[in-house]
Amino acid sequence: MSKPRIYIDGEAGTTGLQIYQRLEQRQDIELLRIDPGKRKDTAERKRLLNEADISFLCLPDAAAIEAVDEEAEIFSIHEEKKAHYVLLVCMKGQLPVLQDALRPIGFTASALSGMSGTARECQLNAEQSLKELAAEKENCVRYIVDDAVHRDELK
Repeated sequence: MSKPRIYIDGEAGTTGLQIYQRLEQRQDIELLRIDPGKRKDTAERKRLLNEADISFLCLPDAAAIEAVDEEAEIFSIHEEKKAHYVLLVCMKGQLPVLQDALRPIGFTASALSGMSGTARECQLNAEQSLKELAAEKENCVRYIVDDAVHRDELK
């Protein structure tokens, strides 16, 4: 069986660097690395994401979701003791292998509220939540404006 290929998108950041340092000594995995000059190159990042069996997305949520293929499954993991959170993307069939590889170095699975399914499903759910919040905000503003005429009575 070939070694799982792992890519850390955001490897230069604090969390990505810590994950890289924990994994670099392992002989049972292959770490894929991006050329430092291409860290912001979307095409190169997507190429590595597609080449990898497992990818860590150590990026802000929007950038992480944008980076992954619409059919990728999204899981969240975190390190309990220091509460560093990362978004993890892997093929469904690779999840048990991934969990076995990460357990010895202190990572455990964590449910991400509303973030399960494909990247596209997560994006659609997030967009729907934003629409609902915008409508709620509009109702609150309207309520405040309507009650403004009673401001003196409320004092």
